[in-house]
Amino acid sequence: MKKYLEARGNIISGVIAQLFAVGFYLETYHFRLVKNVNTVNAAFFPRVISCIVFFCATLLVIQGVRQHRALSEEDKTIPPEEKAKRREGLMRIGQVFLILLAAAILFRPLGFLLTMPWMMFLLFVVLEKKEKRRYGLYLAFSLLTPIFMFAVFYFAFSTLLPMGVLAPYLSMIL
Repeated sequence: MKKYLEARGNIISGVIAQLFAVGFYLETYHFRLVKNVNTVNAAFFPRVISCIVFFCATLLVIQGVRQHRALSEEDKTIPPEEKAKRREGLMRIGQVFLILLAAAILFRPLGFLLTMPWMMFLLFVVLEKKEKRRYGLYLAFSLLTPIFMFAVFYFAFSTLLPMGVLAPYLSMIL
């Protein structure tokens, strides 16, 4: 089963890397370029790198397909408990994605201080196993770290993180 998962992982990661390389290459056509005759422009090296990544990803896909073909049908089966475990992992990935998406959407309107604590707390809870969760520590860390980071950015870097709905109140204090 381990060889099957490795082969499948190689195929999936190779295809994802190929898609990334194609997207990266196509994005180079949006660069603002200066027209100079017989010179290398800013898009040259990103295009070369994307072609190299695509080539390596293609080799990875080929390797995965060869590994997959070399396996017997018995090696290609995954036990039900392993499937359930993998499904649980995928659900956790989906939850993390949704938490980060919600935080990105609410970052500007709510601001840093109102977005980061709940996002950090939820990520701690989702990423830790149920039997090892320490809610008090997560709550304390989720509340104190954003305040500390906000202060560091304001006082040390003279940069104000987005304040969102707290702007009128924070501007009176800062």
